[in-house]
Amino acid sequence: MTALIAGLFLVQLPASATLSDSDWKDFRAEVARVEQLLRTASDKHSVTYQLARTWASAKQWPEALDWLRKVEQVGFDPSRDSVFGDLRNSKEFVEIEAAARRATPPVTHSRKAFQVPEGDLVPESMAYDPQRRQFYFGSMRKGKVVRCSSTGACTDFATGLGTVLGMKVARDRLWS
Repeated sequence: MTALIAGLFLVQLPASATLSDSDWKDFRAEVARVEQLLRTASDKHSVTYQLARTWASAKQWPEALDWLRKVEQVGFDPSRDSVFGDLRNSKEFVEIEAAARRATPPVTHSRKAFQVPEGDLVPESMAYDPQRRQFYFGSMRKGKVVRCSSTGACTDFATGLGTVLGMKVARDRLWS
């Protein structure tokens, strides 16, 4: 049976996996271990989320959803966590995702200053020179450093370098 919510066809909750007696014993031991952590953890929400992941790893879906519901209001959005992949299109999971996003909407106060025109630069490191108000982007892929002004005017600063990692500006110089 499927349902339609906001243009998305939702499916029934998948059946939980059947564990062998020995797997069930090992699994219960792991659940008990994580539950013990929950008793003493300073961050109970992270451990609660881990319990949801533990149940999901054994494909015990009702229990996994029960534990997810306990953290949906505190910012744990499970939407990109692969352990919950089988639940993605279930009504229950979609509701938990929506509740998590409502409880913790994204907050952004930034704006794009500029875009490096060299789209395939793939910078592995970056440094900022506050005196000159310039950014330096090091590309191991291209073996070079690109310098960009605060307005986005970019030029090659150094080429033919090979590995460019860990840059910083100190004593009026760029160091790598």
